Amino acid sequence: MSFRSISDPHPYSQGVDRIPTELHDRQEAAHAHCIMAHPSNRWVVACDLGLSTVFVYGLDEQAGALRGAADDPRHLRADAAAGCRHCCWDASGTTLFIHNELECSVTAASFDAVTGQLTARHTMDQSPRRQ
Repeated sequence: MSFRSISDPHPYSQGVDRIPTELHDRQEAAHAHCIMAHPSNRWVVACDLGLSTVFVYGLDEQAGALRGAADDPRHLRADAAAGCRHCCWDASGTTLFIHNELECSVTAASFDAVTGQLTARHTMDQSPRRQ
């Protein structure tokens, strides 16, 4: 989830990075697609196709709010062309599987349930063989 003002003069930014011009046809701005709560209900992850980022927020159930900053270092920033769209947790909540729609790949990321740190471990290409 990336919140920015309607009048933001830099709609093509990924944190401090700019989204490359050749990606603007599908990634012209933030596109939050999937939000999943961690099995502990202490954390929430949000896949953003436009920014190729999986955001990690603390879940404050009593206040009914998500806690964290958009530029928090615990977020997972994938390759700019990846297009993170959907995700799911393994049964233990230690691994998050991320579907990168634009690259046609899946990333397995480890998750530290104490700190909320999400770290990419391996990305598998899922595209059909090209002739």
